[in-house]
Amino acid sequence: MKLFFFFLATANSLDYYRELGLRRTASQAEIKAAYRELAKKHHPDKSKESNAQVRFHRIAAAHETLSDPEKRRLYDMYGEDYKSVAEQHAQAQQRRQRQQEFFDPFGHYRRRPQAIPIFSETAWITAESYGDLVEDSTDIWLLQFYHDWSEPCKDFAPKWEALAQKLLPMVRLGRVNADQNFGLVQRYRAFLRCRQTAFTIECSVPTLVLLTPSAEGSMHGEAYRGSMQAEHVYEWLKRSFADSRRGIRDVKASPTALQAFLEPPWARRRSLRSESSKFGREPSKAIIFSSRAVADTLFARYIARRFGKHLDLGTIHVHGGLQGSSEGAKLSRSLGLTDLPAIVIWPDGSDTAKPVVLAVDSNSDVAQREELLLAIERVAAPTVPLLTPSNFFSSCAPASWDEDPRFCVLILVWNSILWADEAVAVLKLMREIGASGAAPFVRFAWVDAQRQLPFVQHLLGKASKAQGRSQGPTSLPAVLALRGASAGAGLRRVKIALQRHSLASLTSDVLLQWLEGLRDGGAWQPVRSGLPPLRAVEPPSIGTRLYVSFVYRGGWLLLLGCVGLAGVLAYYWPTLKQQWRERTSQQRQQSRAEPSCATDGKWQSASPSSEEPSSSAPASSPKCGVVQVGADNLLDVLSSASYVLIFVVNSGVADRSTMQKLIDYFSDSLMQDSVSSRSWSCVMLDMSREMANESKPALLSELLSTLRGSPCAVVRNRAQRKVVAYRGKASPRPVEEWIERLKMGELSWEHLGATTES
Repeated sequence: MKLFFFFLATANSLDYYRELGLRRTASQAEIKAAYRELAKKHHPDKSKESNAQVRFHRIAAAHETLSDPEKRRLYDMYGEDYKSVAEQHAQAQQRRQRQQEFFDPFGHYRRRPQAIPIFSETAWITAESYGDLVEDSTDIWLLQFYHDWSEPCKDFAPKWEALAQKLLPMVRLGRVNADQNFGLVQRYRAFLRCRQTAFTIECSVPTLVLLTPSAEGSMHGEAYRGSMQAEHVYEWLKRSFADSRRGIRDVKASPTALQAFLEPPWARRRSLRSESSKFGREPSKAIIFSSRAVADTLFARYIARRFGKHLDLGTIHVHGGLQGSSEGAKLSRSLGLTDLPAIVIWPDGSDTAKPVVLAVDSNSDVAQREELLLAIERVAAPTVPLLTPSNFFSSCAPASWDEDPRFCVLILVWNSILWADEAVAVLKLMREIGASGAAPFVRFAWVDAQRQLPFVQHLLGKASKAQGRSQGPTSLPAVLALRGASAGAGLRRVKIALQRHSLASLTSDVLLQWLEGLRDGGAWQPVRSGLPPLRAVEPPSIGTRLYVSFVYRGGWLLLLGCVGLAGVLAYYWPTLKQQWRERTSQQRQQSRAEPSCATDGKWQSASPSSEEPSSSAPASSPKCGVVQVGADNLLDVLSSASYVLIFVVNSGVADRSTMQKLIDYFSDSLMQDSVSSRSWSCVMLDMSREMANESKPALLSELLSTLRGSPCAVVRNRAQRKVVAYRGKASPRPVEEWIERLKMGELSWEHLGATTES
């Protein structure tokens, strides 16, 4: 029965070799190829089989086990349960260790510690040196956390030193003793998987942590969880340079593709518009010639990352080596290459006719790689760079130990896009002298005078004052030399010398003679005041300007005031809104309660019926309380107040809308003035209607004849009834002025009808 269950378990267990279709003697390359083929075939997104996902997981588990040599060895020994067997062995080893420590308490201290290598390329990181070495660095760091008494750490020590030989100087390596640097262990505890006891802290070691500097200046950490094999760690580290791989262009091995790389189409279109628009601005060009896939190496990615702003990097694959007949081999021989791999650099972009060839040793050590990087930096640097705040001090300031201080020669160009012909000629002369090394004590640079206007005006002002002639933008381009007043003083005190020869007639011999004269002590003129600071190459962005205005120019006070005003408005807004709604509601209710001045196109009458005359005229109602006067109520209306303002409608002087506005204006004015409302009243007279009335009284007939051609009139009721007619424009302002003149006694009254009753 036991034998039956053993065969049943064996039949149900997974055979990783059978899953991949391989023999037990298969190599790592065969395992990798089989996994790729089966993973593509049984991927759940591509396969339509029902058990595709299960089969895909089994293939992945088989590859994970067989691709690791240690796991494969354990699998061959114990089968699918090799993980549990290994854990049991580890637990048994820990029990034996505890028993040994119990019976021999001093055995822990008699164990052999990890030997410190005498010649090591890695740095020993402590809590005190971490800030200076790692945190303030712009390099990529790989830290190894270890315990001094850990056997796995001792086994990994030689592999770590081998990694240092392969990774430096692309990645800097450091070792951290977890027993002595508790602060760093706590900082990276999430990566170390530590377990703290009452007296000690035990971590899963050795642990590798990769620290990559971010754009914000902080360090981004990532822990390595794979096999502690040097090859696997190297492939994992290449992923940190994945962005740099995109900056390496694969150039086709042909003269046409090479020319397109050196002078891309967009640069050719720009050069048609301005041949000199790229002077001092185009980065250098470099191509790595190799018979292998060199773009995937860590060294090539590091070159692209380190010199990305100043160097365009490309690769050309040479099939069959230099002795072959491929296009790559012919192109390599035409450039003078004698060995592969090699780096060919065109300084100053495509303007230099002869490139510089740097040989690369495929088995180079750390010192050779550092020497090659220094050579690339020296060759790729432009001969005549643009003077910026970052390179001004290094270009023009002499070193304190120089017995013969060096100086810099500047060519001032007003228009950095459209260079003058003389400026282009002088720039080429400077490049020739710099490339030949005829004047090693001189460093050349050019200045964008339009961008650095205060700096240029200061220099030209001092130079023109010293030589007795006026200098300004119209005199550019110009060439001048600048040096520190004394060695070790930097650029706090400087001397300048202006080149007096015409730039059009300037030759290489004349320029070298002038430089030698300056070296011997020449016509240097001291500058008493300090130089103004150089501006950035590009103007600051809108965000930068807003930040400066906010922080340094009191913008935060304005923002604080706006926030306070918004807070006050938000606090009182509900109250203001409620008051506005109440006021609007009151106005609507008042307008609905007021009667209209006209009904069905006819004027409102004071009496309910024209056939039933009222004994007394109604009092003036608000807003539209203007009484319409007629034959039936003429005497009552004229006797209602001391002064009666009569508005005449349908008289041919003004239309109804104009008269309505006039009536509304004066009725509102009388209602607002309590004094005038007691002695004045407003009435309305329909001229056409009353003229058609044949039975009108004599007083109305006399009034109608007086008001003919008048928009309004005033009737005074005293001992004698008198009237004054207005003959002007039917507008509120002129009528107001006419009434004021009437009150002042400037107008004459006319008699109207019989004497009034007292």
